[in-house]
Amino acid sequence: MSSTVVVYSRDEHLLEAIQGDYQWDCRFLRRDALDEPADVRGIDQFILDITNMDADKALAFLDAVNFQRGVVMVAEDFPDELMDAAMTRGVRHFITKPALSGQMICTVRAALRENAGRAAGCRRDEAENAPSLVVGVSSAMRELRDQAATLANSDISVFITGESGVGKEAAAREFFRQSTRHKARFVPVNCATLGSLAESELFGHTRGAFTHAVRSTQGFVGAADGGTLLLDEVGELDVRVQSKLLRFLDSGEYNKVGESDLRKADARIISSTNQDLWAMSREGTFRKDLLFRLAAAVITIPPLRERPEDIPVLAEHFLSELRPSKDRPRRISSQALSCLRQYHWPGNARQLRQLLYLTSEKCEKRPIEAADVARELRVWEAADNDVPPATYQETKQQVLRKFDMQYFSSILSLSKGSLNQSLSLTGMHKKNFYTKLQELGMDRKSVAA
Repeated sequence: MSSTVVVYSRDEHLLEAIQGDYQWDCRFLRRDALDEPADVRGIDQFILDITNMDADKALAFLDAVNFQRGVVMVAEDFPDELMDAAMTRGVRHFITKPALSGQMICTVRAALRENAGRAAGCRRDEAENAPSLVVGVSSAMRELRDQAATLANSDISVFITGESGVGKEAAAREFFRQSTRHKARFVPVNCATLGSLAESELFGHTRGAFTHAVRSTQGFVGAADGGTLLLDEVGELDVRVQSKLLRFLDSGEYNKVGESDLRKADARIISSTNQDLWAMSREGTFRKDLLFRLAAAVITIPPLRERPEDIPVLAEHFLSELRPSKDRPRRISSQALSCLRQYHWPGNARQLRQLLYLTSEKCEKRPIEAADVARELRVWEAADNDVPPATYQETKQQVLRKFDMQYFSSILSLSKGSLNQSLSLTGMHKKNFYTKLQELGMDRKSVAA
């Protein structure tokens, strides 16, 4: 890729000294242009000729650039004070005039390489210093973060088990975030929604391969080439697709549906499920050889009820996620957190997030209190246990809410979070659809995942 080098000088011969058959585009600006605000967009390297220039003006330019791009300084002489001040502002390359063309070119090339290395280092630091996607203080969550750090740079297949809602996809994304593949794509696939089209969805198909195949598709495997493919609810794949998946895991080769030519893809496979695949392999509904291939490293995430110390941390995390879209409460009382810790959370972290979404909507700008939490938990308890509340209206409300929760969860799963498909399935207006999701404490994308 061509780099852009801008020369600030009164000496146009300086531009001639660095032009040639090199991978950069040179621009010359009269040094008077320094009076304009410095715009660094699209510029990789500045060459600043400070010959007979006021030192304060030169340093002001460096302050404006502020380490965002590299600067090579050129002058007939560099006083020690000026050089020290420039170096504290990130300048590492100084050229005294007159300079040979070859010296100028080598210095610019070295500066560009240094800038590229510094930018790559910053990106690595940002990735390393970013907060973990695995949230919690329990020993189980600490161990999970350690496992992610240990296995992230390996291409070994990872198999994540745990109840629905414990955070299996978040764990998979943490493996991806820490891996050398983090610049490529992370492709999550809910195998439970693929149905009879699982093979073409995973591996793609050619135009005309079957009825309604009006165009060729890449498939999830091809889309994840160079990155990571998450197969959530992998136990839902039928045996025929399991065979094709096993072949891909063994060789990296696959065929599109309707195509005889072999294709190759380099994708790391992470799979997850809340089913007992070992029992399924004994029953013959899941291939044992595929299970062994998928489960090279097995990660088990305990249910939330077994790690109550994570609940306050998760609550704060979820509330911080919910804040940007609306003016939701920034605080939750200690009594409310205590109430959350005492609940058994059959829906795990996903259920906790939905409850906080719902209570934050109802509380508007005030903090969430224990009474707010207890009220919603009573609703769920009554719906789960079919325990009739005190009045007819309350009983009716609980039954209808339980139906709504099941119905809209199914809709979002079938539509994979697609708004248009959800509206088509429900026959609802968009405003009414979103109102209902808010009443239930559901988030369209997170529930679909």
